[in-house]
This record gives sequence, C-alpha cells and structure tokens, in this order.
Amino acid sequence: MNEACALRDDLSPEADASAAHLSLTGLRKTFDGKTFAIDAVSLDIREGEFVTFLGPSGSGKTTTLSIVAGFTTPTEGDVRLRGASVVDMPPHRRNMGMVFQNYALFPHMSALENVAFPLRMRRVSSHECITRARRILDVVGLADHVDRLPKQLSGGQQQRVALARALVFEPDVLLLDEPLSALDKNLREQMQLEIKRLHKTFGMTTIFVTHDQSEAMTMSDRIAVFNAGRVEQFAPALDVYAAPATHFVGTFVGESNFFDVTANDPAAGRYDASALHRTLAALPTAHPRGSMLSLMVRPESLRIAETADAEDPNLLDFELAGIVDYGSSLLLDGRCSGQRVRMRVPRGGRTAYREGARYRITWHPEDAHIVPRP
Repeated sequence: MNEACALRDDLSPEADASAAHLSLTGLRKTFDGKTFAIDAVSLDIREGEFVTFLGPSGSGKTTTLSIVAGFTTPTEGDVRLRGASVVDMPPHRRNMGMVFQNYALFPHMSALENVAFPLRMRRVSSHECITRARRILDVVGLADHVDRLPKQLSGGQQQRVALARALVFEPDVLLLDEPLSALDKNLREQMQLEIKRLHKTFGMTTIFVTHDQSEAMTMSDRIAVFNAGRVEQFAPALDVYAAPATHFVGTFVGESNFFDVTANDPAAGRYDASALHRTLAALPTAHPRGSMLSLMVRPESLRIAETADAEDPNLLDFELAGIVDYGSSLLLDGRCSGQRVRMRVPRGGRTAYREGARYRITWHPEDAHIVPRP
C-alpha cells in the first residue's frame, strides 16, 4: 500500500459519511496578536465542487488557503477532510495538490521529472512514476514536451506542468493560489477553460483563489467572497451576481448602481429615495419599515423609457455625461438628481445618444435588489 492509500485510510472516519468533503470551522488567524487576518471563517465544501475564494488583496483568501494546505497554523478553528481533522497534520500528509502563483517548478528537472517528483516522494516505484507522469502530461496536452526544462516552456506550458504535478498523485483536494495572474489576457482565458476541463475530467474538489471577479464567475460552482478577513457571501456564482448579500459584494462583483432608500412599505416593494425625490419599486422584503437600505440595479438592467409614464415609480431623469463604446454595447455614464448612474445598452439601437442630452430611464422592480446600507 502506498502512502496516498494509507493516508486515505487515516482520513476515513467511521462516523458521519454524509459530512462535507472539506469543512472549515471558525477559522481565525492573527500574526501580531492584535488584528485578525481572517476572523470566523466557516465553509462546507462538497466533494467534486469547484469553489473560488474571491476578494481584494489583504481580504484573507490566501491566508485561508494556506491554512487548508497546512502551511499556516490557525490561531483558532478546525479544518476537517472527510470528517477527520487535519489541522495538526503536516502538509505532506494531507493529500492535497497545490499550484502556486509562480508555479514553483524545479528549474533543473524536465517536465516529466517535475511531474513524477511527488510520486517519488510517496515512494511509488520508478516505473509507475514515469507511467503516471507521462499519462497526466498527455492529459494536459504536453506529451511532446516531457523532456523540456521549465525555461524551455512558455508560461502556459509551465502552468500545465504545475497542474499535472498537482494532479498526478490523485489528491483529495486541489488548491490553486492565483495561478493565472502572471499570464496575458488571451492565455488566461485559455487556461481558465483548461482548468475547467481538467476539473470536469477528474471530478476533483477544487479551491481556486483569485481577485478577478470575471475569472470567478466563469469558473466556479460557488464563490466565497472575502472582505477584511470575513466571508460576506458563499453562494453559487449567479446568486452572488444577481442577489449579493451585502453592499460590498454588490460593489466588488460586477458594476452596480446604488440608491440610498428607506423602507416605506417593504412588504409591497416600496422604498423612499429622498435624494431622488421618488418612491422606488423593487421586490418585497422583510425589512422593518423605516430601515435604512440600499437599492441596487445593475447597469444592464436600466433602459431608456419608451414612454414617459408618470405612474412608473422607477422613472428617473438622466443626463448623459459620457459614452464608452465596447463594440457590442455602450456604457452610458450620467447623473440622476446629481447622483452618478451608469447604464449599459446595445450598440446600434434606435436611440442616437448625445453627451449632454437628457433621457428618461427606468427598470423592472424584479431587476432591483435590496441590501443593508453600509
């Protein structure tokens, strides 16, 4: 029995087969004894799920990943893999594959030797090491590059070697720490598709760390949005975009327009926006009457009103200040009662937009989302 198999036996609890594949419970970490880099991080990750830790620099996502990998010891909390705690287990015993931001390939080893290295460390036979390394390099499209050194490979090819090395020993969890940040835009997009293809092929539980919101939306089953050491939302990608839990999530993920409102009749979906001198409509909520809230509308949900219906509560006067042409769409930047508002419209429509012109804009109540005011 090789070490990987022995490790799986070590991590196979007799109780609670229904537990999450990977559980983070109450994780806290302080490096100076005063402030917490992460505070009360708790997540349950299902087997085979692709989860992204998303957030700005310093939000705690990489610290959390480092605790999962075993490179950092939490001040408080637990990490459980298939129900068994691994928080006191060294990294090499956790059976987790890691792809670093800088790939961390051995410069004196060929692609084949780099990929075979973790198997050799697990005392797999030499023949089996080479066979499995060649097989995984073929899967990632590098069968013709097995003898090349890292310096003889492009950035994308080095990334594939790093992925192959992390996958070759069949880890229980694959950890990816901003692995695409050093690549140009086109190569990043290609590698996003490649990583998703490999995830589908191997069905491996994966945690991906990034600060790039579009990357997270493209690749994830669920996204954990980090801010100031805490997880503000953990939900499917589309839910994070369409129904952010907090003002920060709505701001960080995608473009947003926020209007300060007070709950007038929240059960009927009516919210007073004093700065706009209007009562705005959105979906009903359970907030108490008088609550100070924010009404969020995405730029693509705004539209030019074809008719000026005075009964429409969401009908606003919009003065166009600038136009950004994205080819297939236009971003209109302007103001409503002094507040900056941005809307995205199809290019080539019937309306000829002019800077300085005034328009009426509106949105459907179901396209608005209410969050607590920060």
